Amino acid sequence: MSKSIKDNCSCSGCGVCKTVCPKNAITFVTDAKGFPRPIVNESCIHCGLCVKQCHEHKLFTGHKVLKAYTAYSNNIEIRNASSSGGVFSEIAIQIIEQGGFVCGAGFKKNYTLCHQIVESVEELKGLRKSKYLESDTTHVWKELKDRIVVKNQKGMFVGTPCQCAALCSYLGDKVSNILICDFICHGVASPFVFEKYKAHLKEQYGAPKKIEFRHKKNGEGSYFYYEGVDGWYMVPNYTKSYPYAYASGLIIADDCTNCQYCILERFSDITLGDYVGGPTDYSKSTIFANTQKGLDFFRNAANIVLKEENLQDVISKSWHLTISNTHNPKRIKVFTQLDQPWEYLEQKYFHAPDKMDLYKQAIQNKIKKFIHK
Repeated sequence: MSKSIKDNCSCSGCGVCKTVCPKNAITFVTDAKGFPRPIVNESCIHCGLCVKQCHEHKLFTGHKVLKAYTAYSNNIEIRNASSSGGVFSEIAIQIIEQGGFVCGAGFKKNYTLCHQIVESVEELKGLRKSKYLESDTTHVWKELKDRIVVKNQKGMFVGTPCQCAALCSYLGDKVSNILICDFICHGVASPFVFEKYKAHLKEQYGAPKKIEFRHKKNGEGSYFYYEGVDGWYMVPNYTKSYPYAYASGLIIADDCTNCQYCILERFSDITLGDYVGGPTDYSKSTIFANTQKGLDFFRNAANIVLKEENLQDVISKSWHLTISNTHNPKRIKVFTQLDQPWEYLEQKYFHAPDKMDLYKQAIQNKIKKFIHK
């Protein structure tokens, strides 16, 4: 394996390199920040296949965004069970009813997050809603290739922009056989930090029965929700604790602070996002069509209500479509103190800043936006 991939700080942890290695010389271990990263053993024969298949090393272009829409499911139960307008569910249902499969991020029984392949509408429930956490994809690529290339099955893959780029790199020209859906991504949070938060909540409310990063209360709002065997906890998103740490960029991966996929050329057919057409409304979504295939899919979904919007206007309001999460200067300090109790981290770092901090961050964001013009 090339030194440039072993020591690559832009590694997204997708696991394609491990999948294609002919000698099983690559394993993934958790780094100091809690993210899975590749390690190469002495079986490596320096064939270079890992580098060739790595999406971070490839020079390839995506699909330029074509159109923007406000969209939502006309099924109120699906909307209430979704982070925003339920568009993912409606497209996924269409795929499954055509005999296909859907691959997306879902919790296992111990509430660790990984990509799963489902083939029924009932199983889709586990893939709904945003999860502000890195999903393990290292195990899923071979099965996807078998289903798409060998068995010629219809399917849908949903992931972060870098995960979608990894799929495109891995499948090559066969990627046209699957519908690819990414979303406007704020970065992925450290699984280790989430485990620490989960242990903190378990002490107070018991073992988890339900965890949602984008819970709706009576069909409205956005809350982090933890239900344990001894009680429950709910907090408005982005105000404090883990939700604030994530939104402020304190616990995201290195590559997320300067993401090369925050661009208008997407490695997906469809991009999903929260509604930006007016006042905050979690019953609606913003969707971008990046290919004709993507456009045809959501236009043909029977239960999606669509309204075309001005493309440039929606792009300008969809902040993280083109600009990666702010590099928080306190992020490095947080990762060096993960051995501290959760209460210490929450009191010192994971809370809303004072007015001076907000003023400094606003200036940084304006400078970053000006540089990216």
